[in-house]
Amino acid sequence: MLIDDLDSLAKIDHFCDDVGIDTIEFGGTVGVAMDCGKISWGDAKTVLNILDKEIRENTEIGKLYGNGVKNIGKKLNAQRIPEIKGQGISAYDPRVFKGMGVTYATSPMGADHTSGAAIVGRVSNQNKDYGELTKNEGKLDLSFELQVYTTLLDSMGCCYFIGPSYEVMEIITAAINAMYDLDLTRAEVINIGKHIFKTELAFNEKAGITKVNNDLPEFLKLEPSEPSGLKFTFTKEELQNFWKKLE
Repeated sequence: MLIDDLDSLAKIDHFCDDVGIDTIEFGGTVGVAMDCGKISWGDAKTVLNILDKEIRENTEIGKLYGNGVKNIGKKLNAQRIPEIKGQGISAYDPRVFKGMGVTYATSPMGADHTSGAAIVGRVSNQNKDYGELTKNEGKLDLSFELQVYTTLLDSMGCCYFIGPSYEVMEIITAAINAMYDLDLTRAEVINIGKHIFKTELAFNEKAGITKVNNDLPEFLKLEPSEPSGLKFTFTKEELQNFWKKLE
């Protein structure tokens, strides 16, 4: 948003918390408004007013900005709407972070950067090569494995910062066995994670969210990210068939 004043950013963050607005979603919402010319780039004063007056007082303008990226994008007829399955994309550009782009597209929750965070240096198995960060090679497997392992960490109440990896799953298995006096194998625990995804995907199907929705906005495929010049190049078929590995 080109807002570079730390005090203003701190106030924006505080007001988001105070009125119950997600900071990532609000950042994307304001970004769309700026891209459409409704707010000037870098205009912290207007952004603060939207939060502390319009949203807080539930005005029509407040409803426009308070209901997220998808809502404002449609209302403003925006050409670039950074959302997937209704959830705004976070800071990781999927044109550059290829594995993160796959996670955004395929996660049952939409553009959730925590469900399979293929960030710099993160791999889901120390003995596998998932290719270079900005290349497609290996990223379908990387995203799939990270998502399965992360949902197990979520189910255990563990922060995924401990590392959603095949190696860590051995520790998680030991913890489950110790807690519940079981004798599960690592493979059986990983299958629990896969079962969770089957349940989530079945729920989505009934809610009308299908594999057709496993996609990214067109502008991320057509417009290169600067200065890298990269685009998101996974095919619709690859993304729609992503969860077939669960079968």
